[in-house]
Amino acid sequence: MNSQDVSKALKKEIFPFLRKKGFAQFTTRTAWKNDEHVISVINFASLGSYLGDRYGILSRLTSHSFWIEAGLYFKAMHETPWAKSPAPNLPKVWECQARKTLKKSLRQFWCRRPDVWYVSTKGTGLDAIITDAKIAVQKQASK
Repeated sequence: MNSQDVSKALKKEIFPFLRKKGFAQFTTRTAWKNDEHVISVINFASLGSYLGDRYGILSRLTSHSFWIEAGLYFKAMHETPWAKSPAPNLPKVWECQARKTLKKSLRQFWCRRPDVWYVSTKGTGLDAIITDAKIAVQKQASK
C-alpha cells in the first residue's frame, strides 16, 4: 500500500462522480470545474507523518491518509479596475476566496479528527474510507 494506491482509488471511485457534476480538469488529487463566474476546486491532500504528529493523531500517520478541501474562486475579482492579472485557470484551494475542509462520517479509532481520513500502511478498510470520502464530497462540496 502506498499513496499511489489511494490516488488510484480516489480516481476510480470519486472522479467519475465529479465528472458528472461538471468537473472537467483533473490532476492526481485535484479536480476543477470552470463555470462562467466561478471556478470550483476539490483537493484530496495527503497528510504525512509530520503533520499527523502535529494534529494529535494516536498512531503514526501514513502519507496515504488525507483530508479533503473544497474552494470557490470568484472570477469577478479580476474584473475590477485595479486587477493586475487574469483569473488563474487552475487555482489552488488556498487561492480561493471561499474554502471549506470536509468532514468524515466514518469513525476511525486511530484518527479521531473529523477532517482526516486515516489510511493504514496495510490499506485496511480502504473501500469504506473511499466510500465515506465520496459521500462527504457529495453532501458537502458538490452542489
